[in-house]
Amino acid sequence: MTRRERLEAVINNEITEELIEECKKELEKLDNRSAAALAKTKESAHYKENKDYEAQICAILTDEPLQIEEIKEKLNLNVTRQRLTGICTNLIKDGKAATVELKVKGKGKRKGYVKA
Repeated sequence: MTRRERLEAVINNEITEELIEECKKELEKLDNRSAAALAKTKESAHYKENKDYEAQICAILTDEPLQIEEIKEKLNLNVTRQRLTGICTNLIKDGKAATVELKVKGKGKRKGYVKA
């Protein structure tokens, strides 16, 4: 049964078992979408952990640029380079940090993070 047929059946007061079952399925789909949307708004443990790391990184940032590896060593963090880069990117978006370009001997140019 199409949506049009369903609506016409309701208008014409032709309620059948098939219509009732389809409406129950549609309501279930709506409930599932609502639950998924609610889950997206909740803060996950991973998100909270990243916020803790952000606070720690802010505490060690100064006017002296630090690379990701140096931040990881100073804080003795057991996280990936990609995750730390994401956390630092969030700090930049929030205006708490800034990037500078560093010349590293034998490696070329690298990104360094300083306090904003």
